[in-house]
Amino acid sequence: CALENIVLPDSVESVGANLFCNSTVLETVHLPAGLRELSPFMFCGCKALTKVDMPFEVDDFAEGLFADCCSLTEIPFCNGIKTLPEGVFDSCTSVKTMVIPDSVTSIATSAFYSKAGTIYCGKDSEAHNYAVACGMDYVLVNLFETKNVTVDYEINYVKFGTNIPIADPTKGSAVAGNNKTFEAKTESDLYEGYQTGYYP
Repeated sequence: CALENIVLPDSVESVGANLFCNSTVLETVHLPAGLRELSPFMFCGCKALTKVDMPFEVDDFAEGLFADCCSLTEIPFCNGIKTLPEGVFDSCTSVKTMVIPDSVTSIATSAFYSKAGTIYCGKDSEAHNYAVACGMDYVLVNLFETKNVTVDYEINYVKFGTNIPIADPTKGSAVAGNNKTFEAKTESDLYEGYQTGYYP
């Protein structure tokens, strides 16, 4: 794959293993809302990949999913994720922080080969136990009331029902656990539902 940015259409409901494997120039990927499962080694070796937009309904990460994605700076965890399998974040050396939800009940011993980044997790959660056992940096937070954690956000404005950008993104930071209201964009096609967000 020689593309830098990819948007998969909403009609896509499943993808094969190694779909983008070793696509060394790929930088961003937007996955469709109907996608529920991510295939093994889907982004393995995508060394330029910095961002993946994925649906909140994804249940689990697959083996080696982000292995060797050394430019990826954040992991898009969804609250329903249950399993972090073998090598899922192998050599993700640019990731500095990870908020791992309490829904994760199984983490493979080799999920984080590089041992990079600080894990934000709930007390006595699987992520907490894993971080202690592996000597990783961690911060204990109540993931339902993370008032003391500031997170970065980016709101992308698109034409309703499509992925077509209609305005520059709004970027900034907000205290997790709080709602934040953004200024409305002037474009007539902007759907007002994009004006508020909850973090994380």
